[in-house]
Amino acid sequence: MGPAGNQNTRAFSVLQNAVLIGSFSFGILQFSLPIYAKQLGASALDIGGMISIFAVMITIARPLVGWGIDRFGRKSFLFISFLFYGLAMALFGMAQNVNTLYLARFVQGIGSSLLWIPAYTVATELTGRDWGRAVGIVDMLTARGGFFGTFIGFGFMFTITPFMLAWKLSFAVYGLMTLVSACLVWWGVPETRVAQEAQDSVLHEDHLDRRRITRLMAIVFLTGMSTAMISPLVMIFLQDRFTTDVAALASAFIPAALVSAYLPGRLGGLSDRLGRAPMIALGLAGAGLVSLLMPLMNSLLALSALWLLDAAGFSVASPAQRALVADLTGRNVRGTGYGLYTFAEGLGFTLGPLLGGWMYDAAGHALPFYVNGVVLFFGAWLVLKLLGGKEDKLATLKVP
Repeated sequence: MGPAGNQNTRAFSVLQNAVLIGSFSFGILQFSLPIYAKQLGASALDIGGMISIFAVMITIARPLVGWGIDRFGRKSFLFISFLFYGLAMALFGMAQNVNTLYLARFVQGIGSSLLWIPAYTVATELTGRDWGRAVGIVDMLTARGGFFGTFIGFGFMFTITPFMLAWKLSFAVYGLMTLVSACLVWWGVPETRVAQEAQDSVLHEDHLDRRRITRLMAIVFLTGMSTAMISPLVMIFLQDRFTTDVAALASAFIPAALVSAYLPGRLGGLSDRLGRAPMIALGLAGAGLVSLLMPLMNSLLALSALWLLDAAGFSVASPAQRALVADLTGRNVRGTGYGLYTFAEGLGFTLGPLLGGWMYDAAGHALPFYVNGVVLFFGAWLVLKLLGGKEDKLATLKVP
């Protein structure tokens, strides 16, 4: 490995650290935001709106971010994203009413829109051809940061009273971590966009396989909507079926959380060797099987094992999907490719919960899980039919 390779390795390590510590707030927000909002007098509709405003924000903004990083560079977007996250953490910590929580979620949505597209793009541009492993590491460290950060938040909440004081201290720490991430990016991550004067001398830099990108977007929208359909229902379903003890339910999630925090970087590399489409299909089929079996389980232990399988499936499929975007795009338009991909993903995540909630109330508690399982198996078949075969192997041979 030459000097340039060593520099890229060091820069990728810095990027990993920035993503890790910048993700500390992600886990605790999922758990404690509804609790804190309720203490401030939020209704169920208000809490649902906080989820929706974030999803709508990232769905609208990410295609623009993808276009922007192809024209103005990756590094500035990465740096600014962590500043927005820092502002969001400050607003969360200072929130004394529901309106401020809405504002914090809006600002957090801007930060998320600015972060993930350049993060995936820079990861692929710093790591040669091992793109599945690279984006898997980004996903892995995001989950790991949220996992570690949850212990910080719970540590404050279990040792400090009242709850609102523990909330403020937690987000003070999270805000500081995002500022550290911004500094790491500014000083340790180079600009990876090809300079304009050098672009004409490099082949395939403007390549964008629109036909296969469109197929991937359709599959991602369908499977993302289906998965999001049951995501907010799982805790409700478990409380209806098993127990309202949150600690017992949370303990059942721990094995899956550990898989998400430690395996995507390793399992993501499988698609670099075995092809993108087979790994995407395998992961979707595994998650589909979990969804079909979930309503049949009669113990939390069995469900914990299913969630572990589900996490392993997505640890295989998600990095392969994101690596395929890099396969199908040249360096000058890779941000645009990720913008289109994440737009389809975000649109599915926005519509899915609405469909799932209606189905859960109107057609039975088990039906959304069965529908999701069937859709994910159908998605796996679509991947092999539309994205697999000879083209999948040739994709990895293209010049980045």
